[in-house]
Amino acid sequence: MSRGRRQLEREFQSECFEDIEDTIVNPDVRNFYQIAASIANGALAAVVDACQPGASVLDLCILGDRHILESQGTIPRHYRQFRHGVAFPTSVAVNNIIGNCCPLKTDPPMFINPGDIVKIELGVHFNTFPVMAGTTVHVPPGDGADSPVADFPRLADLLSATHYASLAALQLLRPGHRCADLRAAISQVAAHFRCNVIPGILSTSLHRELVEGHKSFSLGAKDGRHPRDGITFEEGEVYAVSILLSTGTGSCRLASQAAHPALSRPNIYARQPLGFSTQLRLRASRTLLNQITEHHSVFPFSVRSLGDEAAIRLGLADLASKDMVTPYPTFVEAPTETVAMAKFTVLLTHEGPLPVAFAPVDDRTHLIQPLDGLRELACFEALVAGARRLPALSTKGQVDLPDRLTRRFRTMGLGSRGPAGRRAQLEAVYSASSSEDDELGVAGGGQ
Repeated sequence: MSRGRRQLEREFQSECFEDIEDTIVNPDVRNFYQIAASIANGALAAVVDACQPGASVLDLCILGDRHILESQGTIPRHYRQFRHGVAFPTSVAVNNIIGNCCPLKTDPPMFINPGDIVKIELGVHFNTFPVMAGTTVHVPPGDGADSPVADFPRLADLLSATHYASLAALQLLRPGHRCADLRAAISQVAAHFRCNVIPGILSTSLHRELVEGHKSFSLGAKDGRHPRDGITFEEGEVYAVSILLSTGTGSCRLASQAAHPALSRPNIYARQPLGFSTQLRLRASRTLLNQITEHHSVFPFSVRSLGDEAAIRLGLADLASKDMVTPYPTFVEAPTETVAMAKFTVLLTHEGPLPVAFAPVDDRTHLIQPLDGLRELACFEALVAGARRLPALSTKGQVDLPDRLTRRFRTMGLGSRGPAGRRAQLEAVYSASSSEDDELGVAGGGQ
């Protein structure tokens, strides 16, 4: 009996240690997130640069995924033994399309036109730690010259609202604050610019191998209810924040075959993380499930990445019918309205929120209005503070993470003093390295 109890205690300590190791208290894990974010920022910048009139939506999606997969050279030498890959396939959604737009080669072609509002979203994992990033681009109309706000008043309102909502989130998403604080500030900004937050779009905690964690919330009200306003943000957590605003009512619906033939069926899926008890009779289904598990694990993937699109449809339909994979359908707003997005990943450190995967709204047409016009808002101080902390998006260069940070962690001699002792050791490493991190550019969070 005592042997069984000792075994249970060892298993409990092992599970606790795993939990500690997988949080950003562990400096290696913090570095994993930041390397993934550097790759995501680079891929996002590449797609933004290629987002020009006449560009193919399919080609932009392929470009983003390829940039992620071919980013081995940007990873620090001492971290190259770890795998990296796509945590969410590149999605390019135009105008009233809300998201999850990842067309196939066999779909009717879609192109970027002058004046379009383009939302780009992607995800990257490094050693199975994922980050998410997204931004909005206003493609220059006509000759590409600056667009007077008077010529595009509603687009100026939409881009300004999205930009300042993201600044508010950067400042208010910090340990001790609640979801209600974040939602109230974003609602104030949206209302100021006569826009609406699209409900039902989840911001979520990120965990190892999970892009949809156990703490999730929507920044838009659905039927006037806010059931998750009581969620409190805690130190050590990682969040992917999704802000989607619309010039319309914010209502969303599934893309129809008539209006969007290329988007009427889902092209993004994710394998369920739980074990399966259902037996697959079709050989195509068994082969496809093995392929998904080997190449994508439980991260979302595009149907295009599986190879012959026509050949895998039967197996994919069988897996979906048995709830072994989950579809990500494409949603749209009313055809006369436009949607903009800001999406970024934030680490909640003891220094404050640290945005790692982040790209400001691409204001190449200079439509974003001055911050001074928002002085009457209750969240104005948060907007000012968020603007001061706005990180610059680096499109070039390697991530420079210190070897000695990892060496110190591995030579601390993690003994058998139980989870509390191990947590104290990890926190000691974290605290001792924080000053070096600031000096080396690994940690840049602040108030």
